[in-house]
Amino acid sequence: MHFTHMRRKILKVKPSIEKMCFENDDYKPITLIVDALGLTISKKGNYIEEKWIRKKKEFVKLHITVDTKSKKVVSFRITKGNVHDTTKFGPLVREAAEKYDIDKVHADKAYDNNRRNFNLLDDINAEPVVIRIRKNASARSK
Repeated sequence: MHFTHMRRKILKVKPSIEKMCFENDDYKPITLIVDALGLTISKKGNYIEEKWIRKKKEFVKLHITVDTKSKKVVSFRITKGNVHDTTKFGPLVREAAEKYDIDKVHADKAYDNNRRNFNLLDDINAEPVVIRIRKNASARSK
């Protein structure tokens, strides 16, 4: 399938995430994984872009939270490529906290540079689990 056909199909999709039914959940707290990834939106081939087009490649970012047990998406945001990961951490976790009781939140180093993230997790009584926290990061809330 050609890129143009895929893009047309993607643009027709209207994403929505309703309250999901987790198997055997019994209203147990869920554990979230928060991350972001970049998706290129270029229409040319890599060779043509490298050889003839000197513009910086454009991309969008998908910020996503996933439940570790069910492997289902709990919340997501799509932004421009220059938006930092930590700016969407709060809205993603708040949206998930409205729907579910959250026990732990796993994230990488991109999210440990903002004390507001740790304050938010403290407010919803979730344990932050940051993969390899930086030496100079302040994990203390407030």
